[in-house]
Amino acid sequence: MHSPERDRERGGEQKAVADIVAHIQSFSNYLFGLRKSAGTIKQYVCDVRGWWEWWHKPYQDFNLDAWDAWTSWQAEQGWAGKTIQMHQMGVRRFFRWLKRKKLFEGESPCERENGAEGVEIAERYPDVLTQEEVEQMRRIPNRPKTKALFACLYDLGLRNSEARKLPLSHVREDHVKVIGKKNRERKVPIVAPATREALEGWIAARPLGTEWLFPTAGGNPVGMESLCKLVAYWAKASKINLDGRHITAHTLRHSIATHLVERGATIEYVQEYMGHKSIETTRIYVHIAQRLLRKVIERAHPLVSASPTPPP
Repeated sequence: MHSPERDRERGGEQKAVADIVAHIQSFSNYLFGLRKSAGTIKQYVCDVRGWWEWWHKPYQDFNLDAWDAWTSWQAEQGWAGKTIQMHQMGVRRFFRWLKRKKLFEGESPCERENGAEGVEIAERYPDVLTQEEVEQMRRIPNRPKTKALFACLYDLGLRNSEARKLPLSHVREDHVKVIGKKNRERKVPIVAPATREALEGWIAARPLGTEWLFPTAGGNPVGMESLCKLVAYWAKASKINLDGRHITAHTLRHSIATHLVERGATIEYVQEYMGHKSIETTRIYVHIAQRLLRKVIERAHPLVSASPTPPP
């Protein structure tokens, strides 16, 4: 027996789904028009779909109370504060777009600046490797191509996409020209003989007929998935004690920035080296270096450590 009320509810649910699917597609097209990278568009769309799976009601009914409830739910799942903020980024952008298109009225979640009211999000820093762990991992790549890839990711601090899509013509004798986010250009100096040796060794051995430093057999830039698997293999094969850390290509980038700070590089130099638009992004490595120093002192301090730490 059909219930008119249930039919209306089902019709409302179907409309809500159709609306959000159409708006997500339009939002994706909008980001493409802004020349956002494919990775950024994919992440933002994934953020919105993740939020929708939790909400699953007409988006027009979403408000700040619902935003707080969603943030609380994320925290209850054990998500780190940085992870929550990262997943909320795309949803904030989506609702700003809805407001601009006059498709949403009322209190927008983008008006909630930090997490949720009354919900404490613990600060978490990115995982990094120690200098000793990096050298332990460096021994794993044993082919010219993989040695050069490691040098680009750690020695030069290139982003995953910057290393994968690095043109051969951008590798010079004393620097590498990098086109980073939003087409910002920077020159990363090649200062270590080992870095130069790794790059020159691969350039001499690489196949001809392609513009990319790291091409596939088909002549395209090496894929993201292939590079991620390679770094995961390096981490596993090096037998580093991961201690809950998830080692990725970006971990190597975080690590070199931290090590530069540890060894006395100014924050302005590190900002330029890493290609950060804002110096605030670079400051996080000062905090990481200080945190690592504290761990070393806690292990070695005679009033804290139960037994003396052997010399390195």
